[in-house]
Amino acid sequence: MNKILTICLIVFGIGSMTACFEIRNQIQAQSIECNANPIDVFGNDYSAADFKLWLKPTKETTYDMLANDTPIFDGTDIKDVYADKNYEGDPMVVFHFDEKESKEWERITYENIGCYVVFTLGDSVLSSSFINCQITGGVCAIFTNSEEEACALAEILKKK
Repeated sequence: MNKILTICLIVFGIGSMTACFEIRNQIQAQSIECNANPIDVFGNDYSAADFKLWLKPTKETTYDMLANDTPIFDGTDIKDVYADKNYEGDPMVVFHFDEKESKEWERITYENIGCYVVFTLGDSVLSSSFINCQITGGVCAIFTNSEEEACALAEILKKK
C-alpha cells in the first residue's frame, strides 16, 4: 500500500517559499555523514527548545517582531530528525512531528494558507516561508546553505 504524504520544504533565507507536494512511501534521498559541531556553526550551545516555529501574516519578520507572540511549536515537539540531501544533492534537515503535533501542524497550515511560518534558532530568524497549502503527514524539510549547517541543526534538534 502506498501512503501519500505532503512534505513541506523550507529554504534557509528570509522570504523563501514553502513548497508542498505529495510523495509516495519514504523520502529516498542521500544521507549526509555528520561531524559538524553546532557551536562552531551557530555560535552557541543551543538545544531543541531554542528552535521555534512562529506564525506571521507577513514575510518581513525580525526576531524583535516575535517578542510578544507565542511560538506554535518548538524543537521539543519533533520526534525524529536527520540531516540529508535531496536528489539534486542539496543539504537539508528532515524532521517529523509527533502524532499530536502533526495533526496540529495540519490544522494550522490549512487555516493559515497565505501566511508565513517563521523558523528561529535562539534570537536569529533562520527562515520565513510562505504557506501555500495544507501540510499533512507531519514531515518537514528545511534546506540549508551547507551540509555542515544541516548536520549542526539536526544535532541541535536531537538535544531535548
